[in-house]
Amino acid sequence: EIKCRVLRPIRFGEESPQARCLERRLAQLPLAKRHPGFVVDGVIDTPTRRVIRAFQSARGMEPTGRADRTTLRRLRIWEPPSYTSGWCEQF
Repeated sequence: EIKCRVLRPIRFGEESPQARCLERRLAQLPLAKRHPGFVVDGVIDTPTRRVIRAFQSARGMEPTGRADRTTLRRLRIWEPPSYTSGWCEQF
């Protein structure tokens, strides 16, 4: 099970620990194996978006390929920002 959490939506082209967390979670899904080029490298690229779209389609969601709050919640890695999560300490 993935222990990381994502505190905000992740954008295409982003390279970050949050992106790596998302990719690690996606890699656990059987549908990820059907997408050549998808690797856990911490970058939200075209192969990653294809896997996100496949996940969204399989869950009856609109297949946007975006790692928005709804998608992250369904992947069970969304953690909304709060004072206890340390999110506010970054500013």
